[in-house]
Amino acid sequence: MKKVIYSLIILLSIFIMGCSAFYQNDFIKDVKIEGEIINNVTVGYRLYQTGLDNFRYEFYSVQKSDTLELFKTYLNDATYKNVRFKMLEQRDTICIYSNFNLGEAEKVIGEFHYKLNKVKVEK
Repeated sequence: MKKVIYSLIILLSIFIMGCSAFYQNDFIKDVKIEGEIINNVTVGYRLYQTGLDNFRYEFYSVQKSDTLELFKTYLNDATYKNVRFKMLEQRDTICIYSNFNLGEAEKVIGEFHYKLNKVKVEK
């Protein structure tokens, strides 16, 4: 009887952990943002689906073999296929422009200043 109870507790524990704590977001794609390569730095993003019509963009920067996380932003809409980005340098800042409102973010890493803007991008 004890073995049955322990077995049920273990199975129930595994089921609960599998349903909540170890939930993985669905990876959709990894994209390098179009634009000139500035100081040997390329910028890209990874797109994840976090729920029904909920998406997370994780922006990162690559210089030589170092990858640095820049910022995360969220989109609560299924129009993620229409979101486009463009990278431009303005003064000492690497700006990432989007045609969709993903908010604004800034980050300074060493000598590089990164900024996410909500400005229209031409096709």
